[in-house]
Parts: sequence; C-alpha cells; structure tokens
Amino acid sequence: MLITRKHIFESSLIEITKKHHQKYLKKLNLKISDNELQRWHPHFKLEEVPDIEEALLPQAAATKTVTSARDVLQRSQSIPQVEKALRSVAEKSTLEQQPAKLEPTSGDSNEQHSSQSTKPEGILKGVSLSLLERIKEKEKKKLELAMLRDPKQEKRLALIDKLPDVVRIIKTFFISEKKAAIPIEDCVTKISQSHGTSAASGDIEDQIRLLHELAPDWLSIITVRKCPYVKISRTLDINLVLQKLQSIKVQESNK
Repeated sequence: MLITRKHIFESSLIEITKKHHQKYLKKLNLKISDNELQRWHPHFKLEEVPDIEEALLPQAAATKTVTSARDVLQRSQSIPQVEKALRSVAEKSTLEQQPAKLEPTSGDSNEQHSSQSTKPEGILKGVSLSLLERIKEKEKKKLELAMLRDPKQEKRLALIDKLPDVVRIIKTFFISEKKAAIPIEDCVTKISQSHGTSAASGDIEDQIRLLHELAPDWLSIITVRKCPYVKISRTLDINLVLQKLQSIKVQESNK
C-alpha cells in the first residue's frame, strides 16, 4: 500500500513538472507533446519550478447539539448574516482577481516599435538581423531535436564526440610500439591513461568498436586465439579519418 502511494505521489509530481515545462516550451514557440519528450529542455531550470501550494487537510464536521429553544432561535437568525457576509467576500474577491485593462498609449506603441527595430550593438554590431534570426532558429531546432532524441542515440553521439581523440591516441600508440597489431585490452589501457580519467574500460572498448564500425578502412579488429586485436592502416591519412568522423557526427546530430 505504501509503495503504491509512493508511485502515485511521484507520478503526480512529474505531471505537475510537465505542466510547467509545457508553459516554458510555449514561451519558446515549441509545440511538443509530453508523449514525444525524452528529456527536459536543456535551459529549463527544474530547481526554479514553483513549490506546490499547501492545502489544509479536511477537518471533521463540527456538530453542535441543540439543547434549547434559544439555541434554535439563535442559529436561524445567524444564517442570513453569514450568507450576506460570504456573498460580500466573494464579490470583492472576484473584482480583485479581474486584471485591469490598460489601453496602449502612443508612447508604449512607439517604444515597442523602436524595440523591434533596434539593431544589434556591441560585438554583434554590423551583423544583419536576418542572419541572427537564422542562427536563433537553427539553435531552436537543435534543442528541439535533443529533447526528442532517443537515449541510445544520445549515448552514441557522446561516443562519437570522443572518437577524434581516440584516433590520435591509437595512432601515436602504434607508432611507439612499432607493431602490426595490438591487443584491444592494451589499447583500452593506453587510452585510459592518456585521458587521465577513471573511465570504465567497457566504455573505452565501446569507443574502439564504434570507431571500427564508422571507419573500417582505417581501423580493424581481428581475433587471434579468442583474443581481439586492433590493426590500423598505415597508408590512410589520419586527417581524412577525422573529417569523416566530423561528417558522421553532423549527420547523426540531425536525426
């Protein structure tokens, strides 16, 4: 029972957060349903979502025992007064909640017109407004694709982003070792040491195998006695490999 309540509570919090997220997307003129979203907008600040308004727990109805005719008379006389007071409070609350309608003045319209026609200043001075709008639209589309992208594709892009460094490290490793083939385990160790991070060996091996998938003409993996070895092409220009990886990264990012 407690677990069920916990799931209901968590689901309710997520639904409330989704409503605030949708309001944020509308400000950016993005129309994406919650069913299509894979993650929050990168600029949506979860920590600034308004707190949930507190509500009082329902109280047990207070029953008053009538013990005399005087009590009956007093209760009947107080009812019209209560109704009148409640009606007055309700009317006052309605008037306060109605937004005041302000007529736009000539000064406001001139200010709005001037703000729309304002040209970029500072470091953007000299850049055409049409170019800035195209850049903003491109960035908007990029963020929209990121929110819809499958988590597996996101992980694949993260691996592709690291491949240029992997290529350089492997190239240097083969030059220093002067071998035709090197065990993939040794390559993983070398890449880990070169990065100077505590990256998991499994992740680094995934990078090598992905490099074999995307650039098989430069790096190949062979198995000798159940041990995988890495081989590279000594004739293919490494710059061509890097250009190919950059092109693949752009294509994968636009999916």
